[in-house]
Amino acid sequence: MIEIIVETDKEGIMMNIQELEKRIKLPEAAGKAVDQIKITEAEYQEQKQIFDRNLEEFIDKWKNRENKYEWALKFYLMLCCETYEVYKEKGIAGEIFDKTFYDITIWCEECYRKYQIYGLEEIGWIAQSVKMNLFRLGRLQFEPYILKENLKCKSGILKRGTEVLNVHIPAGEPLDHEKCLESFKMAEYFFEDDSKRHIYMCDSWLLSPRLKEVLGEESNILKFQDMFESVKVYETYPQAEQRVFLDVKKDKQQYPEDTGLRKKLKKYLIEGKNPGIGVGIIEKIYKLI
Repeated sequence: MIEIIVETDKEGIMMNIQELEKRIKLPEAAGKAVDQIKITEAEYQEQKQIFDRNLEEFIDKWKNRENKYEWALKFYLMLCCETYEVYKEKGIAGEIFDKTFYDITIWCEECYRKYQIYGLEEIGWIAQSVKMNLFRLGRLQFEPYILKENLKCKSGILKRGTEVLNVHIPAGEPLDHEKCLESFKMAEYFFEDDSKRHIYMCDSWLLSPRLKEVLGEESNILKFQDMFESVKVYETYPQAEQRVFLDVKKDKQQYPEDTGLRKKLKKYLIEGKNPGIGVGIIEKIYKLI
């Protein structure tokens, strides 16, 4: 049985930052960095109003802040403590909260990799979780989304404006096929009150049909993309390099070969090829799960 909803806990005090850090497995060093950032209640409320009212304005102001990455980490942890209260009010399982906001830990570690600073850079992306527009259900993330363009598929045309669930693949774990199927099952339960959103869409380098030239049939990546009907390919975007090598280099010979995937993709890139980004849809998920 998949646990999605739990009884609301009406008692108890609001979650504090230290408890949240433990729940999302934030590195201890990142927690210490957070402790050094002081945000007064007045500043928090002022910035939260901007965040709620106009995210673009919030991000523009944030870009000019001193210690902006560390400040963002502290501020978003404060926001998440409030979001947890909404999760409780809606009766959403704490496990879903923990997995959804583990994304903060993923991006905090990425910030440290890039800048040697424990903080956050991807604040626009993480805002979608804070605003409860995106949830991690098991291995995958799901975001209610409205198509921005028509997509031609086997059944006809999925029209612009169609409501779907956009599927995202967070970093940090193997793309296990059974776990992905379980995530789709969870999404069917979680979004069961909105029958319009049982069409799934994903755009990712993982869905590029060209990966069949790179990977073997046993690949979890190919098993994942075979769940979708391929409807479009963006030719040149270097997302595969960004995700696999964590960088985009002009000289492809500089890429490491320390994993099987890196070795195969490096050879493919040196040959002058690029997987690009594939767009796929699943119209009838019940056939898979």
